[in-house]
Amino acid sequence: MNKKLTYSLFSILTFLITFFIFEKSFRYLTSKQPKIFDPFYYDSNVEDFVPEKIIAIDDIESSKPFVHFPRRKVSLVKNPAFKKRILMLGDSGTLGAGVLPNETFSHLLNQKFKDYEFINSGIAGLNTVSEYLYLKKYLLKLKPDIVILNIFMANDINFNYRQYKKSILREFPLSIIDNLRSSFKLLDFLYHEHLGLYKSKTDLIFTPGYVTSHNLQIQGYLEGEYATYLKGDDEVSKNMLGYTEQMFSLYKELALKENFDFIVTFLPTKSNLFNSLSFNWRSHPYEDTNKLGIDPKSFDFSFVEKRLIQKCTQLNIPYFSFLDELKKIKDNVHIQNDDHLTPEAHQVVANIIEENLQQMNILTK
Repeated sequence: MNKKLTYSLFSILTFLITFFIFEKSFRYLTSKQPKIFDPFYYDSNVEDFVPEKIIAIDDIESSKPFVHFPRRKVSLVKNPAFKKRILMLGDSGTLGAGVLPNETFSHLLNQKFKDYEFINSGIAGLNTVSEYLYLKKYLLKLKPDIVILNIFMANDINFNYRQYKKSILREFPLSIIDNLRSSFKLLDFLYHEHLGLYKSKTDLIFTPGYVTSHNLQIQGYLEGEYATYLKGDDEVSKNMLGYTEQMFSLYKELALKENFDFIVTFLPTKSNLFNSLSFNWRSHPYEDTNKLGIDPKSFDFSFVEKRLIQKCTQLNIPYFSFLDELKKIKDNVHIQNDDHLTPEAHQVVANIIEENLQQMNILTK
């Protein structure tokens, strides 16, 4: 008995020592990156990410999505040579996952309008709630004149549900998993590797409160987007969109308080463009819904944008839609095996932002 106990204690001690060696090594390797919102560490523990200096993510380093991104320092003091400082707020869709540095819509606008400063502050994996916390805690120090929030349908709406409850309503305490992830960077990295590998079924054990009446797990990428398009009276699906609309009100209040113009845009997925369940990395998406017993007619792919437009109109928030123009090149909007925008689509987005900002007399040549 003593031998078994000794062996068990020795095994546990060996595991802990090994784990902490890996953790320390991982922290050392990642310490080479500026300490602000690494793409792998985007959880709601926004308070844990306190940068020594304000740093905005610039553009993606290579054509491979979800790699580590280089950053560039942004001066707290505005350059008087710039007429306006315009902040592009969003997730990987804004960041430019999958394209080269000179192909993102932020970069294209910067190149064309040398006397304006477009700051790409997109971070892979964020959502409308965490972007608000990021803006409020860090990016307001940059004193932007305009903040453009880019809603990306791949995950923003469904991920807002959990984040809003935890960060705004504070209804859910952090789970054991969340606490471990916030304490150990290696665990958080492995968690998000799992998130990337199993996009249709994610976090099933640890998020029992995040399942629709059709048994769709909203924390997963595929099923989360399915849930966003559901018609009917599903409570979880309604709250996902409702919480997003509530965030628009908070953004508007912040804009009035901090004296910046607030604008909303909508970056569509392939499903929005083709008005059907369409995913570049899943050949037969209907197989998933058939297994769950969901009639394909239960989905409405235009409903979300209509609701967002309605809410923006109500709050007097300018709204830029890219959908109609992107439909003209819909076969070339998304990169292969992914739902992120191609260089051609980034150019379309840049053109529409330019046109709308000029109509608002914000941007002049």
